[in-house]
Amino acid sequence: MQWVNSGDKFSSSTVTQNTSIRELSLNFTYCEYKSTKEYQIEQDTNISQLTHSWLPTLEQVDTLSILVGSQRIIPFTFLSSLRYLRVLHLVGAGFDDNSEFPELTLNALEDLRLNHPLQCYNDFLSSLRCPSLLLLILQIMDFNHATNMTLRLPSLQFPRLSSLYWKIPQAKLEISPHMALKSISFSNGASQAAGDFCTYLILRPRDFPSLETVKFYQFPEWDLLFLMLERRNFLLDQSISKITKVFVPTTLGLVLKEPLTSLLGGQFTNRLSNHELSISGMGEIYFDKSLPGCHWCCLSMQACSSPVISMPYPLSLSSIWSEDRAELPIVNPDPPLADHILDWLSQRQTRYDKWKASAEDFNLWTRERVCGSHELDSAFIFSEFSTSNPSSYRSVATATLEPVFD
Repeated sequence: MQWVNSGDKFSSSTVTQNTSIRELSLNFTYCEYKSTKEYQIEQDTNISQLTHSWLPTLEQVDTLSILVGSQRIIPFTFLSSLRYLRVLHLVGAGFDDNSEFPELTLNALEDLRLNHPLQCYNDFLSSLRCPSLLLLILQIMDFNHATNMTLRLPSLQFPRLSSLYWKIPQAKLEISPHMALKSISFSNGASQAAGDFCTYLILRPRDFPSLETVKFYQFPEWDLLFLMLERRNFLLDQSISKITKVFVPTTLGLVLKEPLTSLLGGQFTNRLSNHELSISGMGEIYFDKSLPGCHWCCLSMQACSSPVISMPYPLSLSSIWSEDRAELPIVNPDPPLADHILDWLSQRQTRYDKWKASAEDFNLWTRERVCGSHELDSAFIFSEFSTSNPSSYRSVATATLEPVFD
């Protein structure tokens, strides 16, 4: 059943109070020509009355999608009455800066997909209690305001969470232990959160004992990824699962592919130094105008004949990795970590600063975005065996109600 509010009238397919609805889609739109405060209050009151009057009909709802137009306020407390709700998709605001977030307990919820303004997330997530939640997808509507903001992902509220999709570009992730998490995905533009997560796992691999798969839809910081795998996959603690699959945006050069495949298979191997794998080391090659290579080949360490071109650079190279990075988490490494690794992690900001300075000096030159050796809109899966065929993820950057991944 679909229920639509367009301006000042509600419409729905014909139902009676005896109808048992299993799937429901609510669309609360906004009329620009009726934007007075009095009108908004009237509409918000209508929405509140509507949701409560239909609660007897909604008690059996299994799947609920709510699309909220601009400046609508939704009384989300009615969700607690939906005892059988397994799938919930919320797109839009649904509350304002003054909204209060009473505790919401959704015992049966397994699939939660949110697309909200970032400033609403922390309070809203903290109000949720979802003991059965397995899948959580987070994305934002206001990408321009995400930089330098921090999102907290509480763990006690979601004790069974096994899959997390992070689709919030350039926002910081405040990390807490998630004992059941098996897979985490970082969308294009989420380089900051991805790097922060790898750093945290280097320090405290036991905080995510079930993790097996990490998906990067933008190039990760290779030094952090390799350090994380070397730390994680060679622990003697049998209660900590090994990371066996890593997704990356494209194929990789042999200097990355061979050691990555070995580490995923539990074999320690020789590799490039931390400096050579880091963004400061890569920058020494990337910003050398005498060395050919497209943007993607440089970041995936593949040979490429695409020439460097003299012209203003169309991309913001300094922001490929965010300018303002999180400091080293204030946590005690568990198990203990070698001093030289701690020193390397603590110098992360210096490496970003070096990349940014080199990017500014390179601003009259450009590299081709991508050459013909790459398959765009694809994710390559690395495991201990080999790379698989690419899998489509065309909607990673698309704000849809039901995003499709891999």
